[in-house]
Amino acid sequence: MPQTKHTMRQIFIKKVCIACASILFLLTLTLAVHLFLVKIKPKPQGQLALGRIDFNQTLDSKKAQSIRDYAASLTGVQNAFCNQLEGTLVFIYSPSKQNPEEIFHKVKYYSQLPAKRYMPRPASSGGGCTAGFGENSTASRAISFISKTILSE
Repeated sequence: MPQTKHTMRQIFIKKVCIACASILFLLTLTLAVHLFLVKIKPKPQGQLALGRIDFNQTLDSKKAQSIRDYAASLTGVQNAFCNQLEGTLVFIYSPSKQNPEEIFHKVKYYSQLPAKRYMPRPASSGGGCTAGFGENSTASRAISFISKTILSE
């Protein structure tokens, strides 16, 4: 039986529908496998905070590494980073497990170097971002222009 134009069209439409359904199925399967394999890491319990200790002098590499390792080993300290050239130690700690003042005293005693704990100015601590956008900064003017433009409409 010869195929008519109508049946050929139906066959073509069926093939296109099957192809589209197959692609959609494969994309859905790929997404499902991806979501299964990429597990969402649990958030750390409690909050973390940053602390900084200034030694006011450059540190040699061995001393900087020793101070960093000691600070990182303290209870409640998740990680520590030491900048040799600036003579600073930045540490991430859990306020529920450790007091930053106690960390400071332990690190100062361990290092046997004059040090002071960095405390942000009260004006900058409430703002969240310490980038310091002044009233006349380019970023501040751009944000002001955009907000005025959007709000005026």
